[in-house]
Formats: sequence, structure tokens, C-alpha cells
Amino acid sequence: MNFFRNLTVLTFATLMMNVSYAQDCSTSDTIWVGQQNVGNDPYFTFDGSTVYINAQSWPNLGSGVFTLNGVDYTLNYENWGSNAHWYYGFNTTSNTDYSWSITVSCGDTSTTRSGTFSSDCSNAFNGSDDSCNVPGCMTASDCAYDSSATVQDDSACSGLSAGSCEQCSSTTAEAGTCVNTAGWVDDGNDGCSSYEYYYNLGVNFCGSSASSHANSDGVSANEACCICGGGATSDGSTTWALVNVDGGDTDGDGVCNDNELSGCTTVGDCAYDSTATDDDGSCSGVVSGAC
Repeated sequence: MNFFRNLTVLTFATLMMNVSYAQDCSTSDTIWVGQQNVGNDPYFTFDGSTVYINAQSWPNLGSGVFTLNGVDYTLNYENWGSNAHWYYGFNTTSNTDYSWSITVSCGDTSTTRSGTFSSDCSNAFNGSDDSCNVPGCMTASDCAYDSSATVQDDSACSGLSAGSCEQCSSTTAEAGTCVNTAGWVDDGNDGCSSYEYYYNLGVNFCGSSASSHANSDGVSANEACCICGGGATSDGSTTWALVNVDGGDTDGDGVCNDNELSGCTTVGDCAYDSTATDDDGSCSGVVSGAC
């Protein structure tokens, strides 16, 4: 009787153990991935040259994939009893940002953890050495674009982009010195350099003469040009301005004023001129075929 009682207890205990600890990849049970007694995130180690990603998962079955910047790698596996241990070692490139993910699959379900890290200028994992970084304007269309810059610095950009009939012009003066208002021209399209030229010849166009030639914004050489007592005090930084080339583009059609050709621009008109860029009213009003 005791034999059968002991056998029954042993069999029941064995069944309970199988129910509690059975690991089966054929179900859709959630796969746990992380660090035992720590949390749900994998952890990284760095030995000075190689970075290692480590994670545990339950059940202790299945397969693991590590993805780094879009490239997949098969994770190495170790049997850690109830849990699987996944790991992979890899090398990085200095001063680079990385996106990673680790996916453990078991049967018809999987769990993914993901994140980011970076290597610094010394190629240290999540290090702080930024000595190789060159701040500057990296916006290619900006007048202040710096092709040697490796880190975008918005404050270094001018906010100006040259159009088809413009070019960028810069002025850098020593801090504390007077600088002309960049890009300023009067109603005759003369800038501060013209006022300086005549001043050096003994002809002074400042004062009332300058006021009478103020531009459409009402700004004259008296306010814009150092030679006339205008301008501003430089803080030592570079000032950018857009300067017209080939006469600018008054009508905004992408053809510079000096390159405009007048004629009939109405396609199909008997007087149509395919080379014309500005319609001068010379169209006949008669359509092709009736010419």
C-alpha cells in the first residue's frame, strides 16, 4: 500500500515538474528576452577593441538573429539551463552611429529588442571623444556650406541660397571694425564699393546725395556704408549676402535680365519666336496654318 502511495506521489510530482518547466517551441507563448533578474534589455560589453552583445531568453530553444545597421548576423548560443544565452562579438568604425536589434524566434512566435549606440572618435563604445568632429554648415545649398564639416551646426549656416542669377558674397572683418551692410545697393544698383571708389577720388556722394539715391527699402549709403558713417560693428563672424549676377532676375523666370530675349512667346502664333524669353507683345494673333 505504501509502495503504491509513494508511486502515486512521485508520478504526480513528475507531472507537475513537466507542466511547470516544459519548454516547447510549437506554441505561441511569449518569448522572454533580456537579462535574468535585471530587465528586458540585452547588455553590451566592450574589451577595448570588440563589442559584445549578450541576452538570455526563455524557453531555452529556438534561434537568434542580431541586426546591426540593417545587416543580419546569426547569434551564438549557449545552454544556460532554463534559459538560452545568446551573444555576438563585432567591431565598429570610429565616429559612427549604429542601430541594432536582437530577435529570438521559437516556433511560430518571436520577440525583438532594439536600440542605438555610437562609437566615438577613439572608437570607444558610447564614448565621449569628439576630437575628430568638425562643426559647420552641412546644408549644401546654403551660402555658408562647409565641405569639411562633419557635424551640422545650424548657427554656422547663413540661411541664404543663391538662385540662378545670384551668387553668395561673404565679408569677414576683425571684431570691432566697421563693416558695410552686406548686399546693399542703391537705386542705381551701386554698392558701397562704388561710394568708396569715388570717395578716394575726392568725390563724396555721402550725405544728401546718398539720401536721394536710397534703395526701394529707403536705405541709403548713409546707413549702409562705413565710408558714409553707416554700416555696423563686426563681431568677427562672417556675414553673407546674395549679389545679383547678369543683372539679376527681375521677373523670376530663371533667365537673368542680361540674357533675356524679347519676342512672341505664344506657341502656335505665326510670329512665335522659340528663342524669346520675354513676351514683348509682338504676337500676330493669327494661328499657325493661317499665316
